[in-house]
Amino acid sequence: MVIEHTDIYTDLDIIPIYNFDKCINGELKYMYESKRGEITEEIKEQWEILYNNYCESTANSETSRYYRLIGEITWLENRLIYYPVLVNNLLKTPKKDIKPLLKEISLWKLPINLNKNIEEEINRVLKALNNSKTKLKRKINELEDLKKNNEQIKSVNISLQGQSVKIHKALGVKPNIFEDSVTTWLAYWEEIKNINSKNNG
Repeated sequence: MVIEHTDIYTDLDIIPIYNFDKCINGELKYMYESKRGEITEEIKEQWEILYNNYCESTANSETSRYYRLIGEITWLENRLIYYPVLVNNLLKTPKKDIKPLLKEISLWKLPINLNKNIEEEINRVLKALNNSKTKLKRKINELEDLKKNNEQIKSVNISLQGQSVKIHKALGVKPNIFEDSVTTWLAYWEEIKNINSKNNG
């Protein structure tokens, strides 16, 4: 896959931890160095690659599950906000102009087939959307349980500023969340882990 844009982060060695954290929380505009640009399928694919590389680097299934849940929750919340607006716009738009709207609607995984009865199709997708609320509640509960019962997740759940303070206290370096790459950030924590292991040993 070729990325046409030149200002997109494509490597954990380059993307700042701040941008990465924003992307994890669903703000994929932070994949752009300029923080400007369309969130295309290519951008989403590139983010998936970066995120999978991160999971391999950390090799921690619980951390991976934590971030996956955050992504799923953010996506479901956004679908509940934006999808009804799109459907409402669809009903007001002349048939000759609805193609872009249908494409956007399909991105939320609830496509509408205009070859079928439109009223039945709208009722079907809105019912499915309503079922998303149950799924969202389940995911939120799963995330809360994970945060409550897992020590590693408790440390991940600290804000970047809080992590920065811990790194500074433990290593005597002053990290910069806007400039330090994900790779550098992971190296800080690996060093802290090694110091803790030696101290406990």
